[in-house]
Amino acid sequence: MPLKNEAPRDKARGFLERNTERTHSIRTLKGTVLLPRTHKISRSLNPEDLLPQKRPFIFVDKILGYERSKKIVALKHLRKNSFFLKGHFPGNPIMPGALIVEAMGQASIMLFYLSNPSFSPHSCNHYLVKVEATFLFPIRPKEDIVLESKITHSTGESAIFDTCARVGSKIASTAKIYLVIKKKNHGAK
Repeated sequence: MPLKNEAPRDKARGFLERNTERTHSIRTLKGTVLLPRTHKISRSLNPEDLLPQKRPFIFVDKILGYERSKKIVALKHLRKNSFFLKGHFPGNPIMPGALIVEAMGQASIMLFYLSNPSFSPHSCNHYLVKVEATFLFPIRPKEDIVLESKITHSTGESAIFDTCARVGSKIASTAKIYLVIKKKNHGAK
């Protein structure tokens, strides 16, 4: 049982730690439903292991839940000292829209790899084909961004994702993301 003076983030962490083993569906304090892991995990759930990007260009802190070939829910905490906030905009910092789309795209890439174990992020080429994005309100420092991505269409090396970025219960941005992920041909010259 969390203490009365425990911070909300600590309460959520404690709740998750106490209940993860007992239930497949978890609700955080902010109302985000975490999805069940519907298959045996054959690879790491660390974003750094699932993404071709490296820090400081990883915009996902952790995976909250996923359903194979269906949906992923991930978290990004926007720190006030993030490198891109220093110039966007001084005195009124907000997360750049292009980086919100990048975060939603990274969540989509992780879902692709969790759904396709024969693919590896370090042996594939990644192509962003198209993005249709809408921005509803700015995301400010110190906010938790919940990233959701759903596969709406998939054919081997290509997939279409419906994504959104939420702050609390409000949707800050949505995007339809079209990706092609091709295995590298190591024998080609």
